[in-house]
Amino acid sequence: MAVTDELAEIPQFGEPAPIARIFGWSIIGALAAYLINNVLTVGFDYPFASSIFSGGGSAAIVPVLVYMVAIGLAVFYVLRSGDTSLRWDARKLHNFNKYLIRAFFWSVLMVGIVDVSLAFLRVEKILPTLVNAQLASDLGRSHF
Repeated sequence: MAVTDELAEIPQFGEPAPIARIFGWSIIGALAAYLINNVLTVGFDYPFASSIFSGGGSAAIVPVLVYMVAIGLAVFYVLRSGDTSLRWDARKLHNFNKYLIRAFFWSVLMVGIVDVSLAFLRVEKILPTLVNAQLASDLGRSHF
């Protein structure tokens, strides 16, 4: 079966559509800010972005700034590349999504292989011969 690259025929420049492009890229920026804020909240104990309305303190401004910067960068990108076609933007996002999905697949596969290997070494009692007894015991605990 032959595969043709229909995307190669998409023109990079076209009729300007700044409102639609600003809306689309702002949504992508807000999604990126949401993911960054999840990392900040779960990993670094920052407050939620909504806590700025309930007196969350000075640390509550960080999540709001993340949203403002992400959406501001989206608007800046659209205004800087004003005559880029919508299909060209879609192609860029599609290529990024393909890369991201492949990266996630391989990272999950590699972590799974390491996890299975450690589990095998622990169950078969081979792990204490490779590392010290304390580390072998710690690797058997879920919180470690």
